[in-house]
Amino acid sequence: STMLMAQANLQISEVMVNPSDPNDQWVEVHNHGNASISIRNWGLFDENENLLATITRGGPPNLPIRLDPGTYFIIYNPTSPNAILYSNINNANNVGAPHTINWFSNIPTNIGLALGTSSNPTSIDWETLGGAYVFAQTGRSGELPVSRYSFDPDYEGANPFNWLPSVRIGGTPGSSYRTIKCWNMANGFSACNGVLPDTTLLSFEVVGGFTVSDCTIVANNLIVSDSNSFITILQPSSGVRKIEVNGNITNNGSITLHQDNLLLQNNTSILSGIGTSRYIRTVNTTPARFQMFSSPVSNASLSQVFGLPSTINYCDIFTYDFSKQEYRHDWPLGFSATCFNFNTNVSNSVVFGAGNNISNPDGLMNVGVGYFATGRDGGGTYNRGFSSSSFNNGSISISLSGASSGDWALLGNPYPSGLSASAFLLNNPSINTALYFWEQSLDWDGSIISDYKVWTNLGSLGDTINGAIKDGANLITNLHVAPTQGFFVEMNGNGNTVNFDNSMRSELVSRYYKKDPSTDNIPKLWLRLNNEKNSDKILLGIADDAELERDNYDARKLFPMKAPVEESNFELDQNWNRVFFYSKESSSSINYAIQAIPTTEAANGYLMPLGFYTNRKGIHTIEIDSTYILKNTDIVLIDHDNGNELVLTKPYSFEISEEGEYNTRFSLRFDVSPLITGVDKPFTNDNIEIFQSFENIVVRSNETGIKNISITDLAGRQHFHRNTNGRNEFSIEKGNFNNGLMLVTLYLEDGRRVTKKLFIR
Repeated sequence: STMLMAQANLQISEVMVNPSDPNDQWVEVHNHGNASISIRNWGLFDENENLLATITRGGPPNLPIRLDPGTYFIIYNPTSPNAILYSNINNANNVGAPHTINWFSNIPTNIGLALGTSSNPTSIDWETLGGAYVFAQTGRSGELPVSRYSFDPDYEGANPFNWLPSVRIGGTPGSSYRTIKCWNMANGFSACNGVLPDTTLLSFEVVGGFTVSDCTIVANNLIVSDSNSFITILQPSSGVRKIEVNGNITNNGSITLHQDNLLLQNNTSILSGIGTSRYIRTVNTTPARFQMFSSPVSNASLSQVFGLPSTINYCDIFTYDFSKQEYRHDWPLGFSATCFNFNTNVSNSVVFGAGNNISNPDGLMNVGVGYFATGRDGGGTYNRGFSSSSFNNGSISISLSGASSGDWALLGNPYPSGLSASAFLLNNPSINTALYFWEQSLDWDGSIISDYKVWTNLGSLGDTINGAIKDGANLITNLHVAPTQGFFVEMNGNGNTVNFDNSMRSELVSRYYKKDPSTDNIPKLWLRLNNEKNSDKILLGIADDAELERDNYDARKLFPMKAPVEESNFELDQNWNRVFFYSKESSSSINYAIQAIPTTEAANGYLMPLGFYTNRKGIHTIEIDSTYILKNTDIVLIDHDNGNELVLTKPYSFEISEEGEYNTRFSLRFDVSPLITGVDKPFTNDNIEIFQSFENIVVRSNETGIKNISITDLAGRQHFHRNTNGRNEFSIEKGNFNNGLMLVTLYLEDGRRVTKKLFIR
């Protein structure tokens, strides 16, 4: 009877059926009971009671192959390429060694398996003895979920619906698929016996209340059991946290995520249940400052997200009507509200009708669509809570019927996770490759500064968007749009549909819109125009695959647009109370905030027209704000009004006598020196960089220190020599040399000598 009791606590918990190597099949056995058991001379059988393998060992016949409570045993083919791994797992579980497994046949898919004594196979009841009917995918094992702490009778091995493909390729031998159940989570994770759900081997089930911050949860499945259960993830103290669900989400209670927490799912993940899903974004607002929003849940109510009429002007909540190319409302037809006009300081009743609404308005935020809204009366910090029955997940398609080149669409991140801008643009050929974010802030005198901050594959203008974009690193490879963030895109006439899907979702959100230096090899500069009160910036670059016409690097200068109803305080005179700077094509009227030109054209002295609008008379300046790997290049500014032509090594000042737009006065030229090299590749060979940067010659060694630097002409005459005492970087004033070809020789601390040719101009 003791043996039978022990047998009843054995379970086949995982089976590898279709590995890449046919000899790498294996079966995992779990002892979920409270007593040890010997499985010496046991056998593995199929549902027809055919013996597939036996478990034996050498030595005296009374030595057991012991399987202790809570441990695992791997039945495997001795010819498996991972035989050592499986043997180590068995030894680590104190099974007892040495042991031998005699493998008789391969395991096909859709087979019933049973474990029992090989001495009497005909008496096996394979369900009672822990059998399993296996459904598995190629390269992944089938896993049977069992409780980490005690046997869960709900997970019957004989029920094929209780089996799931493993999370990892190759399965998880020796560590069975587990479910952590948490009851009454008032004390955080204490009810989970101190085990954090931080591994893909766990399904996380919440029974009762669960509130936590600064926590990353990675689970196969997320389960909120019933209407009395909830999981609330508070805003982390710093950085970004995530909940990553590789399987499915079942929510019969509530799931609440605060800002800077991301919910990630794979393409096949399913959300189900009758509970509530909520995402909360904290914003600093005033009644006179607009921000962009989008909803990460379906059917979010505008009034619930943005507040009651007593706290916000309903006339100041807009979306953008694509067909009419103007701001409109999304309130139900006939809906009335009292709105306060900041220009007249008068409140009046407004009835929303077809004349100021989009088509089919309903008071619910459309998924994947952006909304403009101001803050609450009195300003301050306020939560925007997006609540519905389900977080958005999977494929989302937005029809923009009648799309034509140059039309605008106000969209937004539809997911409770980051959105990769590169992946989004790559999979939407109907969009020109730029995203426009709204930034509205207060100047030193209290006036409102409004502008669009832009991102393209070249880089970006603007660092943060309304405080909603955050990232722990200073440099990132790609823009990752935060949850609830809206943005404008420009259509190019190649289609009228915009698509989102889970492949675009990201576990990052971005604070800094720069490039990762390990992947960004495009020289660029940020150019700034200033007057005594305001400034504006443009981004210019030089790329091998750029074109003189508009391409994937470029972004139009989008000037602030006026809202369509008089009740709005979103007035044009506020938006234009500043200076605007842009570049242009030589043969086009398009104005650019970001523009790249091809390397070959830049080397030939291509003239890039510059333009600006200013609201003030007086002294203005144009200067280089910053550069990135812009080597061996002079940035030449040409003032056509007075014939001045100068290299921008310092700000250029000029006077404006009248307010208005100036689009023919200035041009910019990139003068790139030819790089004449021998066998060495410029800049990269031996991790050495030698280049001219404005008025300096720069040498840099990225691995070892530099002992000496010597510069000679082609006739062998020495023009410069210096002991640099092991420094990795050194600058030399160009004025020490005549223009022309020079040989730069570096003597390195590791004994090497590197010589490169440099054309000095």
